[in-house]
Order: sequence, then structure tokens, then C-alpha cells
Amino acid sequence: MIEEKIYSYLKKYDLSDLTIAFIIGIVFTNLSLIVHESSHVFMANYLGCGGKIETLLMFTGYSSIGECEKDKMIIIALAGPIGAFLYGLFCWYFGGKDSILRLAGLISFFYSVLPSLCPFLPNSDMWNAIQFGLRPGLGTLIWLSISAIVYYLVALE
Repeated sequence: MIEEKIYSYLKKYDLSDLTIAFIIGIVFTNLSLIVHESSHVFMANYLGCGGKIETLLMFTGYSSIGECEKDKMIIIALAGPIGAFLYGLFCWYFGGKDSILRLAGLISFFYSVLPSLCPFLPNSDMWNAIQFGLRPGLGTLIWLSISAIVYYLVALE
């Protein structure tokens, strides 16, 4: 299994379990960030607006998007958290119960998805989508729906 390979590789360096968990957490957090920012850029390019990842730092990133109509900007703004949500679902179900990939899914949900979809958090992707014209009620409904799915998955464990 992938968990055993990762764990045995890191154990060769005589690292404690806590240190291994910390390293794996950092890797999964940054993978989620890459998926999130890449989803913005992919959708911008797909819609003909042009985009590129400007900055990827530890735990943060920024994408620049070219000139675009406001309705396309709404889609681009939401593409990042939706891409990270799909990545999280893939990780959640791919590895199965007690898999380290479930941790990758959880990190994606709670780091790249739910905060980015929060309509009340200034400069979140949902906040930006609302500034571009998405109705606040619809933004709140999307956030609550995705939150309900995530919390339901966690509750099933």
C-alpha cells in the first residue's frame, strides 16, 4: 500500500511518528493548494480569459486571470475550491478506510475548500464571486451544501 511505502521511506531517516505526520500533512496541504490554484487557471484558460499561477508558497498561492466578463469570473473564482473538493473526494474514496489518503482528503476539505467557499470571509473565492455578481444567497447555499457533504463524510467515520 502507498501508506506503507511512505511510512517506511520516512522511517529510514529515524524520524518520530509525529515528525512523519507533520511532513505528510505539509505535503498534502501543498498538493491541495496546487490543485486549487491549477483549477482556477485551467478554467480561465478554458473560458478564453487566460490565466497563470503567479505564486505558490508554503500554504498559499495566487493566480492571475486575464480580462474576462463577470459571469466567467464567477465560474473561475469557484473553480479553485470545486477542483480541490473533487480532489478531496477522490482522496477520500480512493484509499479506503484507514488510508493515509483520507488525510489528504480531509486537509483539502478543511484547508482549500470550506474557507474558500465561505461567503463571509473577505477575499475568499466565494466572496470574490459575490463581488462579480453571484447572488449572496446562492453563495451561502453552495457553501452550506458543500459543508454538509464534508461534515457528513467525517461523521460517517
